[in-house]
Parts: sequence; C-alpha cells; structure tokens
Amino acid sequence: LWADVFWGGGWRIQQHIWTGHHRLIDPAGVRRAWGDHAACRAVFAVVRARTGWPPVRRLVLGLAGMGRTRHVLTLLRHALGPDDVLALVAYSSTRASLAEHALRLRRLLADLPDVERVAIVTHSLGALVARSALAAPAAERAQWPRIDGVVMLFPPNQGSALADRWHRTPPYRWLLGPAGQELTTAAAHAVPLPVDPVVIIAGGRGDGRGRNRHLAGDDDGTVRVAETWLPGAVAHHVIDVGHTFGVCDARVLAAVRTALAAF
Repeated sequence: LWADVFWGGGWRIQQHIWTGHHRLIDPAGVRRAWGDHAACRAVFAVVRARTGWPPVRRLVLGLAGMGRTRHVLTLLRHALGPDDVLALVAYSSTRASLAEHALRLRRLLADLPDVERVAIVTHSLGALVARSALAAPAAERAQWPRIDGVVMLFPPNQGSALADRWHRTPPYRWLLGPAGQELTTAAAHAVPLPVDPVVIIAGGRGDGRGRNRHLAGDDDGTVRVAETWLPGAVAHHVIDVGHTFGVCDARVLAAVRTALAAF
C-alpha cells in the first residue's frame, strides 16, 4: 500500500495510496518522519545538510512486476557499472492503475537531487508503468535527469493472453486490481511507445512450445515471447528462464549489465 515518490541518497519518501499521507524511510528501512510530503522533505533536508553524499552519475531505477516487492530485484546490483547506484522503487502494483503508478514515478523522476542520469530496469508489469511514465510531455521531461534507456525483463508489451482469458473473473479482478485490467491485449496497445532506447529480455525455451501448454508459441510460463516485442527496441534477447525467478538468473543479469553499459 506504499509507493515511493522521492529518492535521495538512499532515503525515500513514500505515499500511502489510500490515506495519502507520507513517511520518510532511511537507507536501513527505518521510518524517520511521517505526515505530509513537505514535513518529510524538511526532515530529509536536515539529514542531507548534516551528512551529505557525492553526486550520483547514474541512478538505475528497478521496477518490479505485479504483486512483487522491490526486493525481488536486489540482485540487479551485480549488473551495475562503476558509476551506477541502484534504487529499487516500491509501488502498490495491485492497488492502483497504470496512470496512478506512472504519476508517482514521474514525481520521483522530477525531484532527484544530485542525480545526473537515469536508467530503468523493469520486470513484467514494470515495463508498462515505465512506458506510461516516460510518455510525459517534453516540458515535464526537461526537468528530469537524462534518461539513458530502459531494460525490460519479460514485459507484456503487447498485453497478455492470460489476462485476456481471465481479466473478467472475480478472483483475477480482486487479486490483481486496476492494473491487472490493463494487461489485456487491447489495453496494453493503448500504452504509449517509449522514445527512449529499449532493450528487451524475454524468457523462452526456443522450442516453439514454451513452459505453459495453455499459451500458443514460446513463453516463460506467463508471458509469450511474441508479447514481449516492442516496435523500435534496439535489441531483443530470448533466454531460457521462467517469468518469476528469471530476474535472479546469472544469464539475465549479464544481459542487463551489457545493456546498461551500452546506453
């Protein structure tokens, strides 16, 4: 129920999606202030003035998939370059729409103290959140650090056949919430295409059948390889991993490392 709306030096300000109030979290995960956004920023300003930290050459933002916490992307630290700092973004994936997720991500991008550049690594639903956020008007984007590009892991860019099949059922609607309805083929096609460089890493066995017998063609058990495709992507790789735990695979991390280094 908490979503990050600010990052600075490992400190995060989060907003509760139901009550709207905020809290300030330190790098160790301890709450240091709460109330409205201004109150949390005031406490952060004191910490920043007292301790300080060097500028960040490039911040790598990690966006997890549906129903997962940010910690599932912890191993992305092994994919970072020497000038990269990892920030795993928390967002309430099953309790808000893509537009709401994108708005909070835009708030975060608009206020990144001492950050020169940003790259984004997404898992599954995180790709659609990033696409929605990066579609901000040019005048708004001008206030952000430079966006190097996006690495998408197992993204349902073309929507999901499983979502098409199940999205009207009560269990699906209750478990996956508003964003789950936007995983259908029709809804995903309405998400703007990114103008930033994109590298896609899909999961598939390469045998034309995949892991899930209920899906046509190759797949990672949840998303078909064909569903990961996006027009204009600079690279598209297929690695024999599953959808959920593929983010921990050494081959996937190596591919992310290569992509980030190439941006």
